[in-house]
Amino acid sequence: MGKDLDPRNHLVALSGDLVVALPGAAGTLSEVELALRYRRPVIAHLEARRELPGLPETMSWTQSMDDVLRFLRNGLGTGDP
Repeated sequence: MGKDLDPRNHLVALSGDLVVALPGAAGTLSEVELALRYRRPVIAHLEARRELPGLPETMSWTQSMDDVLRFLRNGLGTGDP
């Protein structure tokens, strides 16, 4: 996990309190792995699973943008409306 030495990926992983993983490529996979390593809460859209094999099954997954918004609100302490 987090084998990528590109400083940009570390900055992305560390720049937020929460991480939402959307479909991407190898850089996205590295950023998610780093975010998990740095103990950032991560949620991933199920489309990312198809495009990024190797994402940990143990992380949070969703197909719903409502779930993503709930994850963000709860993680930021703003709660659900």
